[in-house]
Amino acid sequence: MFGTIVVGVDGSAHGRAAVVAGEALAQAMGAELELAHAYPYDLLPLEGTVAEVQVSEEMHAEAERLTETVRDELAPGARVRVMPDTSPARALHEICEEDGARLLVLGSAGPIATAALHHAPCPVLIARKPLPWQTVGVGFDGSAESLHAREVADAVARATGADLIPLTVVRDGAAPAAAADGVEALTGKPAEALAQRAAGLDVLVVGSRGWGPVRRLLLGSTSEHVVRDAPSSVLVVPRAG
Repeated sequence: MFGTIVVGVDGSAHGRAAVVAGEALAQAMGAELELAHAYPYDLLPLEGTVAEVQVSEEMHAEAERLTETVRDELAPGARVRVMPDTSPARALHEICEEDGARLLVLGSAGPIATAALHHAPCPVLIARKPLPWQTVGVGFDGSAESLHAREVADAVARATGADLIPLTVVRDGAAPAAAADGVEALTGKPAEALAQRAAGLDVLVVGSRGWGPVRRLLLGSTSEHVVRDAPSSVLVVPRAG
């Protein structure tokens, strides 16, 4: 299901964990792996000068050295790509679009990762738990977004050998009718219930809100809360389009 997996590399411990997860997923799914480093670049006062060219080349070379060092240590054989941009999140989006990425892997839910989540052109994994995974949970409420999320979760579970656990949230006191269909019923507010259940999972898959015909990842309040608070890895899936 996944052709190219792009991993955001920033040199941090979280970023290294993302590379390890991306490498394991690429092997499990038979996907190509690309390590991408998007570095901030804003030298407008020097634009067009010899100094600007020299500084630009030095920054690019340093970014390549950082990414290649991580590649050689953690993911030999992966492609490497670096790109300057005043917005690293925007650069990661552009890389994913140009390379036709089917998955973007990030190491934390920090400011850059949060920005990268919004409007990403492909599913985004916040990698908090290393592979192998034993349990893949998926939030399911019958909506088109959750149906697509379940399809992706099923593919991930089959590729990694993990158990798939569909999850639905019902109102307190309501009959958990979905439980009869193999869906685990939780009670409470959806975001809080899913984030708490994630403590017993390796990865939780959730769908994002989809508006209009463009296939983009648009975080709703539930998915944003889960990304921020779930202790497991979280895979956010845009609507099918």
